[in-house]
Amino acid sequence: MKGAMKKPNGEPTRKALELKAWGFGSVGAARKFANTHKKS
Repeated sequence: MKGAMKKPNGEPTRKALELKAWGFGSVGAARKFANTHKKS
């Protein structure tokens, strides 16, 4: 996922809010989870 985690005014972006709703604190954490649970 491309894009910033915060808007220029300091508010979280929609991307950041969605990751938080899914229980991830960062893009790296979401990527690690996806790679770990990937079906071959």
